[in-house]
Amino acid sequence: MQSPPIIRRLSPNHRGRDFYIGDLHGCTEHLARLMEHVRFDGSMDRVISVGDLVDRGPDSLAASSLIEEPWFFAVLGNHEICSLAVLHIDPYTQWESHLRYREYVEWHARLTEDQRAKVIGRLSALPLGLEVEQPDGSVIGVIHAHLRVRPGWPALNAVTAAEMTPHSTKLGSLVWDAIRGREQASLETALGLRNPQGYERWIAAHRRQLQRQACRTSGIDLLISGHVITPHFEPVSIANRLSIDTGVYLPLGRLTMVEPTTRRYWQVGWRKNLKEPQKHVHCGQLLAPSSAWDVRLSIRKILADAEAR
Repeated sequence: MQSPPIIRRLSPNHRGRDFYIGDLHGCTEHLARLMEHVRFDGSMDRVISVGDLVDRGPDSLAASSLIEEPWFFAVLGNHEICSLAVLHIDPYTQWESHLRYREYVEWHARLTEDQRAKVIGRLSALPLGLEVEQPDGSVIGVIHAHLRVRPGWPALNAVTAAEMTPHSTKLGSLVWDAIRGREQASLETALGLRNPQGYERWIAAHRRQLQRQACRTSGIDLLISGHVITPHFEPVSIANRLSIDTGVYLPLGRLTMVEPTTRRYWQVGWRKNLKEPQKHVHCGQLLAPSSAWDVRLSIRKILADAEAR
């Protein structure tokens, strides 16, 4: 099979709007509800996904079919890799022991041979990252999980197909972070967005590292990612990064859609029967991004509170 693409570049959308969605996990009806709410026009608008289209949710096959739509673009997530590994597709099989998600891939057993071939073709075509040029000349990067502040986006552009395996020298570094990194959660804990109790000693030992992580990611104007479910199921902005996985497959989770040019976002959750999305769509405005200084102040407060206890 042909080597998977690394970075796919999208030209500016001069005619319509670009909407970015969090981890979908087979919840295609939630996406349809949001698209209807924003009056999505497939002839001009685009939907751009941070990956994890499949597994866990109700309709992974329909989610994978979105990849064939001319208005839909997505990056490779850890659940896509696991799906391809379970379907015995190289080089993704090399990742299977590192990801351990077999319990979520029972939907593969229900596929016909034709459906299985289509799923393999769709998922294996996904790039590691997307580079979306904007009409004003700025660039938005999209990955599934994490990218270190330095060396940043230029280093991701330099990744080769040979380095897209867990046995390459990039493991534990660039490629692994982009697919599976969870540093976002530790940074949110340092900001007090997650419950820091029990982590105070770790925060104290890594305070400088956490402050560095809250600086701007180099080489890109805005970096959008998912993978780590955000606190309170709300999008989180830190420096020039935006995290939008809001746990749609969970009973209280939501699917988030963001329009970066207006800093608006929309969310829809589950009805009480957990079988269909709510009719009501929540609309919000992204908060100002947290900075390294915000992290520094938050860490001081967390440690002072811990000492007071």
